[in-house]
Amino acid sequence: MKPISLEMLQKLELAGFQKILLGLESGDEEILKKCHKGITQEDVINAVSLISKTNLKFGIFLIVGLPGETRDTIKATARFIQKLQKIKYFELSETSILTVYPGTEVYEIAKTGGIINDDYWLSDNPAPLYTLEHSEKELIKLKQILLYHVSIQHLLFPAGLIAQFKMLPQIIKFLNKNKYLIPRIISRPLKNYLPDSIFYKIKKIFYFFNNNTNK
Repeated sequence: MKPISLEMLQKLELAGFQKILLGLESGDEEILKKCHKGITQEDVINAVSLISKTNLKFGIFLIVGLPGETRDTIKATARFIQKLQKIKYFELSETSILTVYPGTEVYEIAKTGGIINDDYWLSDNPAPLYTLEHSEKELIKLKQILLYHVSIQHLLFPAGLIAQFKMLPQIIKFLNKNKYLIPRIISRPLKNYLPDSIFYKIKKIFYFFNNNTNK
């Protein structure tokens, strides 16, 4: 997010860059401090405002479950992301749940809390989630709440439509420029609600007509 300037962004455009991916992790000020991100909300607003003056696309990475995460900090992140999307609408690049790796501060916190020890790495188990403050089930729920508020891929779920309703003017304008996203947005809720056999038949028909229309 910093250092960044309009001159830097213009040079990136001249060099052929088309998209920038930015690591925000959380939109809550206290979480940003706890994870030593070294940025403030103002830094982020400044970066997005500068990018909005260019033709560069951009995406943002988020992490759910950082130390101190609560439902309130998730809602704060959602509000902040929507604030940024009103400056220049963007898709989330990825939203992950915090994973514990050796050599990190959170690993030492997890060890002290008794949820992992060094012998874990002698197994073939995957790197574990940080579950000292929330269970895996709770972390998945927090992630889902966040995605319903800020992910265009979740727009057509009932909870997503309600949470993003006030963002519809920005979303519609964004989709007019990025029509390739529409099939993905439509197919995600259909896959949840329809049997696989019916879903894939509808998907095949939809893509057939979409591809022929584009031709």
